[in-house]
Amino acid sequence: MAQPEKYSKFQIGLHWGIAALMVVSYFSADAMGDVWRSLMRTGSAEPTTVARVHVLVGIAILALVVLRLIVRLVKGAPPEIETGRPLQDKAAKLIHVGLYLGMLAIPSAGLAAWFGGVKAAAEAHEVLFNIGMFMVILHVAAALLHQFVLKDNMMARMRMK
Repeated sequence: MAQPEKYSKFQIGLHWGIAALMVVSYFSADAMGDVWRSLMRTGSAEPTTVARVHVLVGIAILALVVLRLIVRLVKGAPPEIETGRPLQDKAAKLIHVGLYLGMLAIPSAGLAAWFGGVKAAAEAHEVLFNIGMFMVILHVAAALLHQFVLKDNMMARMRMK
């Protein structure tokens, strides 16, 4: 299969849809944490609406990431940008792999904690979430670097047109 020059509209939609859901997840995390701590202290807790949203968004992220990986296998993806800086190129690849692994592992750990009552999964969820946020920040910073400093138009591959 030949590599496409840019992502399909569906892939782009999945990318930005997952990004939007990650923002919702971020802003609903504290409410979920409050419910979880109450559950651990008392043995029962009534989830708030925001905590329920957090769970549903996590499920949606997991499902959409699986779909995104399937679509990537079927449709392919544009070739990776090569900057001529091997360390930077390797870091970009590691961040992308880490983002995908995180988008699978974070909601999986959250689901194991919430629906299975696995305390270690809750702790893993929190640690992975923080690592994931750091990787998202690096991803966004790199995209902005490409767009505004390197001016290589790399972001055009992920824009709807």
